[in-house]
Amino acid sequence: MSIAYTSFVISRTLRGNNRKQFTSSWTARGYFLYNQFEKIYRIHNIHLFTMTDESVQLENVEFVQSCPMQFRCRRCSTLDSSLNRARCGHGFCGRCVSMVRAARFQCPVDSRSVEKKELVVDKEIKDKILELSVYCLQKKRGCKKTLILKELETHLESCGYVPVSCPCSCGLQVTKRELAQHLTSTCDRRLVSCPFCQEDVVFKDMDGHNDVCGKRPVTCPHCKAEVKREQLPTHEISCPMKPRSCVLSEAGCQFKGTAEELENHSSDVQSHIQVIAESMSQYRLNIRNLEQKVEESVSENLKLKEQLQDIYPVLGTVKNLDKTVTSLLEKVKKLEIAEQTVEEMNETLIRLREYMQRTQPAVVQDHKSKSPQGTKSPESKSPPRGLFNHNTSFEDHKPKHAAPPTDL
Repeated sequence: MSIAYTSFVISRTLRGNNRKQFTSSWTARGYFLYNQFEKIYRIHNIHLFTMTDESVQLENVEFVQSCPMQFRCRRCSTLDSSLNRARCGHGFCGRCVSMVRAARFQCPVDSRSVEKKELVVDKEIKDKILELSVYCLQKKRGCKKTLILKELETHLESCGYVPVSCPCSCGLQVTKRELAQHLTSTCDRRLVSCPFCQEDVVFKDMDGHNDVCGKRPVTCPHCKAEVKREQLPTHEISCPMKPRSCVLSEAGCQFKGTAEELENHSSDVQSHIQVIAESMSQYRLNIRNLEQKVEESVSENLKLKEQLQDIYPVLGTVKNLDKTVTSLLEKVKKLEIAEQTVEEMNETLIRLREYMQRTQPAVVQDHKSKSPQGTKSPESKSPPRGLFNHNTSFEDHKPKHAAPPTDL
């Protein structure tokens, strides 16, 4: 709901005696808000109800007597203040006429043919409807007023049963007649004045404000006197009933009492001398214990230094061993790489030896075929010592039917 509408509600509700009652019971802050709302109302001049040519504006109106059919559309039965009259006397609302696409249509009452161009707007029907008796729109909320329709707008401006939203934004809706009471007694967001510091506080936040209000009286926990919260720290300093410790509390005196009791206690010199003597004895004992602990610490410190002197050479040896181990690890890695290379070479030699064994007979046969027939070379009497001699290459003795291994 707009702020202008809210201002209208407050303005209409708080006229005359109601306004006097409101201003006397509400806070100054609330009255300030009221004045602001009233100014806005004067500027905007809000109207809640306006009689227009639109039939939908009349749908919420309840007539005291049944509205005659001459004021209703004979096709949809909608009450309309601007009916289109046919020659037969029956009226039709603008919506029903616009829905007819043809140039003529049939009257649903007497079945006569009606041409759209012959329809005439009934200008007198609006005045007749405004003279009909109606109930207030807030009848369900308790308003029993009956009046003619044209007076409804004026009545709604002053009707106390019109619902409005609370201007303090508490979320509730109340009637205009209940708004003043709501703002002064039931709204949990109304502004109230703190009775101690006179500050304006939202009602629902008052409990929290009371917990921190500096002007609110509180009870001294010692003398039970009522003082302002902001003055309590200063009061406790001079409060005669606040427990105080003896000036020799650090020496061992455990007395606590009021200022008067402390004064009497301070006059007892003998007891204080005894307390001081006991305290001094305890201090001497503590000093002896500390000296003994210091001597033990010094002795232990010397032992640790001797042990460190023995450890230093060992630490040097450990560092040298660490370097040696690192060097050995590097050599081991190199040996592993060399070992792997040797294994690969051995595998290659094995494959080469197998290949030579497979191809040697064919090479010998080929060599014999190239020698002169009937003549035996001295080398043919015994197998060749090697696969190749110094004048023969591998390609010359390579058999055509055998292929070298692919993995060489």
